[in-house]
Amino acid sequence: MAVSAVNNTNSTSQTGTSSTTNSSSTAFSSEAFMQMLMAEMTNQDPLEPMDESQTVDQLTQLNSLQDLEQMVTSIQQVETYSQSAYAASLIGKTVSIAASDGTTQQGKVTGFSTDNGTAEVQVNSGSYPLSEVTSVSEE
Repeated sequence: MAVSAVNNTNSTSQTGTSSTTNSSSTAFSSEAFMQMLMAEMTNQDPLEPMDESQTVDQLTQLNSLQDLEQMVTSIQQVETYSQSAYAASLIGKTVSIAASDGTTQQGKVTGFSTDNGTAEVQVNSGSYPLSEVTSVSEE
C-alpha cells in the first residue's frame, strides 16, 4: 500500500480539499500518526498484508515523533525560564520601551510577570513584553 508524503504546511485529503496547518505548532501529532497507521492496517489487502519491516519502521517513526514533541516542549520551557531570568535581572534598571502602540516610554523596571510563556516587565505602572525593551541602563 503506497503512502503519500505529508508536509507541515499543507495537506490534501482524498476528497481533494486542502487544509493549512500552523507551521509553528506540531503539524502532525503522534495521535494522528497512530490513527493513520491503524487505518492503513485496517484497510490493507488481506492477501498482501503489510511487510513487518514497514510496521517496525513506522513504529520507529512514531517513537521519533514523540521524542521530538518532548524536545520541543522542553525547549519552550527553557526559553520561558531564560526570559524570566532576564526579566528578573532588569528589576531596578532603567529601560526604554518602544510599545506596540507606537509610543516610547522610559522608566525603572519594578517587577516582571509571565503571560502564556512570554515574560513582561512592569515599567511606569504598565506591563510590556521583553521584545519591546530597546535599551537598558544602570541609572
